[in-house]
Amino acid sequence: MLGRPGGPGCTPGTVYLVGGGPGDPGLLTCRAWTLLQSADVVLYDALVGERVRDCIGSEAQRVHVGKRSGNHRARQAEIEALMIQHALAGKRVVRLKGGDPMVFGRGGEEMTALRAAGVPYEVVPGISAALASGALSGVPLTHRDLSGAFTVLTGHDAAQLNRSSEHWSALAATDHTLVVLMGLRRLADIVERLCAGGRDPQTPVVVVQAASTDAQKVVSGCLENIAERVVAAGLRPPCTSIIGAVAGLHASLRWREESAGDAGFEEVDPAVGLAFPAEQKAAVYRAIYARRSHSSFVQRPVPELLLNRILDAAHHAPSLGLVPPWRFLVLPGEQLAAWHAERGGLGPDSVAADLKAPAPLSVLIATQGDPMAQACSWLAMQNLWLAARAEGLGVAWHAIVDPQALSEHLRLPEELKVQAWLSLGWPTHFTPEPRLEALDGRARVPLSQVRLPAFGGHDA
Repeated sequence: MLGRPGGPGCTPGTVYLVGGGPGDPGLLTCRAWTLLQSADVVLYDALVGERVRDCIGSEAQRVHVGKRSGNHRARQAEIEALMIQHALAGKRVVRLKGGDPMVFGRGGEEMTALRAAGVPYEVVPGISAALASGALSGVPLTHRDLSGAFTVLTGHDAAQLNRSSEHWSALAATDHTLVVLMGLRRLADIVERLCAGGRDPQTPVVVVQAASTDAQKVVSGCLENIAERVVAAGLRPPCTSIIGAVAGLHASLRWREESAGDAGFEEVDPAVGLAFPAEQKAAVYRAIYARRSHSSFVQRPVPELLLNRILDAAHHAPSLGLVPPWRFLVLPGEQLAAWHAERGGLGPDSVAADLKAPAPLSVLIATQGDPMAQACSWLAMQNLWLAARAEGLGVAWHAIVDPQALSEHLRLPEELKVQAWLSLGWPTHFTPEPRLEALDGRARVPLSQVRLPAFGGHDA
């Protein structure tokens, strides 16, 4: 019979060399989590992020022994001495490393030291950034048509860079994928040596910063321009570089940007400044030009996951304070449709006049009366509309003639006022032209002829 996931906890007097993975605690193994919860002492590296450290038991002593370029908290011999000292004192010791302890993690050196001191140890594998960076950026390290193998290098070690030209020529001559860990600061030198060894300057390259974390960024290019691009994008360690034909698949196979709640993952192309990549730019423009008012919805629920994804995008609008000044209210469409009907409709100022079939959802945004809060709320609503249209949902806008009556109907706190009301759902169709253009026979006028109400003491 199998034991519980993760197995038993730490044994006193034993050292556990544990791989902490690339940074997302969800990618820790069950065994790693169990040991972190039961350890007396955890010696952790600089590459172990805060979210992984949060998995350490509250009673454990935490010792930062990280080593980064130019900033070594402890030398390797001192780290080994600390492990041995705590273990011989009967402590349950975890040596927590980023990635996998056996991939440029000095796990071999530490096992040798522990064995020489007669200290028992166990190794717990972790997901190396060498593997995670490719998977999380949509780059397969091997591909039947492009690369039959991959080589993992460290760019952090000066001795690696100073190897003979024959070494670099051998790496340059192969069509295998090259994965360079910890090589951001020496990326230009690595590129120079590969090109000098005969590698095509047009070889695709992808550089992934902080794979799996909220700080993940991806910069793509080729050997000829990648060093300049990562500087322009402002990438910072830790970064993993993937060099080879498979890196060219990133543009078509990337997937993190399409996942729910991953707005923190950014695709950067410094060659065109801050512009979106062409594929994303085209998708945004398609969503904008596909905007149409409509009056009939399919009575099919909007999945909760989809709704949460849209609301999350809306909440990424800029705000003046730490806490967004708006609140979203999501109600069944029938609830406000009935109120709408009781009041005889909203009259000619409604962009989406009488709905033939109510939408599955009504989404309202409410803020306090502060004018700046109201301005920020409209940015949030624009984000919501664009995300909804990108998902294929229909959005019907309503003008609110009597916000006070609507707020009272919803029993909102007195300080909150409804700023906007949208109907959201699956449309039966989109009208060929925006309803606003033909509403009451009014035609569009040039922007120069539009005068907005005074705002902040000035006319717009």
